[in-house]
Amino acid sequence: MLKLSRELKECIVDANQKIKQRYLHDMIRDKQIIRRMINLRINKIRQISTNSVEKLLEKYGQKGIVAVDGSICSEGSCYPHYVSIMQAKAKATKKDADEIIKADFHSPLIEDYDRIENEESSNEEKDEKIRINKLAVLEIITASEALKNMNPTLIMTDGPLTRYYNCSRDEWEKFASQVIETDTIVVGVIEEIKTSEVAKRFRGLIPERQESMYDREMLFGALEKGEGFILNDWEVGGIRKCFVRMSNDPHVICIEYLNKQEDKIDEVLTVLLALTPEDGRGIPLWLDIVDAEVNITQKMVKILVETYIDSEIRHRMINVKRETRKY
Repeated sequence: MLKLSRELKECIVDANQKIKQRYLHDMIRDKQIIRRMINLRINKIRQISTNSVEKLLEKYGQKGIVAVDGSICSEGSCYPHYVSIMQAKAKATKKDADEIIKADFHSPLIEDYDRIENEESSNEEKDEKIRINKLAVLEIITASEALKNMNPTLIMTDGPLTRYYNCSRDEWEKFASQVIETDTIVVGVIEEIKTSEVAKRFRGLIPERQESMYDREMLFGALEKGEGFILNDWEVGGIRKCFVRMSNDPHVICIEYLNKQEDKIDEVLTVLLALTPEDGRGIPLWLDIVDAEVNITQKMVKILVETYIDSEIRHRMINVKRETRKY
């Protein structure tokens, strides 16, 4: 039986009340009102078409659909005494296409922070930026190789396309140009939505405390399965986004796509809906499969570090002190 102190219990209960007060008090719960505000302030809610779904699946299946995802995991203590191992994977639905895996290594112990221009940032802040950017670049490189070698109809990435644009603009713009040239469609599928674009457009119609609410919470249960809408007046680096609900799960997901491929988004949503299990999390199954296969676990990193990093380096610079406790 887990022993909890009275202070800890009271702390959690108090936090629960504060969250309820901030986010749920006076919150508009009537989904019909939310839907009317979407139609009024953002865009018309549309039903994703299921017409010709068999023909579309055959069309996209001929050249194949590729899912791209990346994973990163670290071993060690706090900055700078840690190492991160990352890998990215591209896998096609066509059985004769070989999967592509790229890997990289990161550690503050071997980084040169002088090449980061922001003088106001600490080395620790620069390190985090480098680490995040490395994984984004690795995924773009993997997607680019998949584009060249697999020649798919559609590439879907796990996460926003804007992350690539923000983290490595040169690599992203080169990839985006290749996508347009080869007439390949690329979309970013975002499950954990961290934006608050919808609430911004509801200002004056919702309580002030709700104006910073994330899209994830604001749109919870507002759409029916197979419904979605494009976020009007939003574009970053030639990238647009729409919100859709793909399964029985009441959460929506976000799809980012190239502005130059907007004429293809309707048929892409039809394909993605057909590839998403009704009782799943609202994510296309093929993307879920690649996500599971590319995942780097803590156990894997620990084994790799213990096998390939010299023991003196491990004990002097990486190992966490608390792991040596004897009581």
